[in-house]
Amino acid sequence: MLSNFGMGSRALLLGLFSTVILLGSFWFTGNMITKQKLDLKEFIAKIGSFQLPFGAALIVSGLISFMSLKLAFLILVFALMTGLAANSAAIIEVYRIGSNQWIKFLGVAIGIYVLLFAIVQTVLL
Repeated sequence: MLSNFGMGSRALLLGLFSTVILLGSFWFTGNMITKQKLDLKEFIAKIGSFQLPFGAALIVSGLISFMSLKLAFLILVFALMTGLAANSAAIIEVYRIGSNQWIKFLGVAIGIYVLLFAIVQTVLL
């Protein structure tokens, strides 16, 4: 499907889809598990600006992938892992998840993310 795209374009798309899937899984799980329900606009308003540093790192990774795939992959993995940790902490705060629920919340949200990300990665690569 994306055979006419270079590896750099695929890395850019993979980073973009990863961020969207991560935030979507957090939004879905937060509304499913917690008592606080946020509509998508409210969720994006609270979390959207928080994505700027991770988005910048994903763009840098995509641009570097045109020169060095190994370095780009390292930057991509670093951006995705720090984004996962920071977004998890922010989402726990936004949804006011108690200490007795956060393991269940993170397990479900990250499980959804991994499943959907694996599907998207298979399609892109």
